[in-house]
Amino acid sequence: MQFILKNLLHTSESKYLVIFVQGFLGSRNSPLCQSIFNDLSMYRIDFFTFDFPGHGEDIAQLASLSEMTVILSEQIQKLESMNPTKKIILIGHSQGSVVIYNYLINAKRAIPTLFLTPAFDIFNIISARLSIEDMSKLKTSNIKKEFRPNTTKVITANWMEEYKNQKYDFQLPNSKYLAIFGNEDNIVDPIKNLGIYNKISDNSKHIFIKGNHTFLNNTDELNNIAYKFIAEA
Repeated sequence: MQFILKNLLHTSESKYLVIFVQGFLGSRNSPLCQSIFNDLSMYRIDFFTFDFPGHGEDIAQLASLSEMTVILSEQIQKLESMNPTKKIILIGHSQGSVVIYNYLINAKRAIPTLFLTPAFDIFNIISARLSIEDMSKLKTSNIKKEFRPNTTKVITANWMEEYKNQKYDFQLPNSKYLAIFGNEDNIVDPIKNLGIYNKISDNSKHIFIKGNHTFLNNTDELNNIAYKFIAEA
């Protein structure tokens, strides 16, 4: 897939470099991303994020899970080569947690990671947004789907098949992990996804806080937890 990566980068003399991995249709300009970016920048912590092809503001075909995993790997390699003394810390929101899991397993990397409302059952979440007619058409052709008002995306059968085949057969390498679930989330099922999270990590810690899927009604508590996690990592 050919693309121009749209990114957001803040650099300082910090020894930490936080990479924020967007969720489904997530953008570097989203309120959640901007909130975390502004807060960590205040603490002079380096911050990097980017839009996956098709998931941000552009109209490209949606990048698949495997494509997003490759893109994340390439960006981490690039950033580490540019900042060899900085400690990488990952933050994944929703679908971004799935991409991070796939990267860590494939690369056999142990990187401290903060999972925000991890959507490990992403196939069920996306399937719930598709009609029976949509699923039927996908068997023979691509379809266009308006996931949000004025946000139409192209979906292919292979793209959907990757979500269906997403597995969690391997445990994460031993590192520091924390999952944060919002008790008002109406997109991710916290109990179901907590079960998957506990399965893939022996060192799994989690907390529930007030908040919806993007925590926009509780950004102060979320950002405080994020900063503490980074400082302790």
